[in-house]
Amino acid sequence: RNTASFFERYFKLAIEGKFEEFQELFDKSLYNGLKIPEKFTSQKIYDIEVEFYQEVSDSANEKVKYEYYIVRYKIMYNNGTFRDDVGSDETRPLMYTIKKQGDTSQIIGIEKIKFVYDD
Repeated sequence: RNTASFFERYFKLAIEGKFEEFQELFDKSLYNGLKIPEKFTSQKIYDIEVEFYQEVSDSANEKVKYEYYIVRYKIMYNNGTFRDDVGSDETRPLMYTIKKQGDTSQIIGIEKIKFVYDD
């Protein structure tokens, strides 16, 4: 499964409010305090930008790769059920870490970015 279709599914599930399927996108064994919304309503997400940042191979297991993406999006009429750290129609970039092993891709980290320098 390629990363473009992964993010397409991620945002489609969020927009449709399908929180049970949404949870499957995360690797819970590497939870690391990641705040995954247990339930959320349909989201009016728009202006989505997914920017590839870096890929790192796992030195212990060459079949595992970690990809890092800077992700930006806005939520119209944000009610805070999906994301409560950003207001309506605002964007706050996040760094997503995706673990790729074979055909499986799962999110193992989402972190706030303090400074992002755009070209």
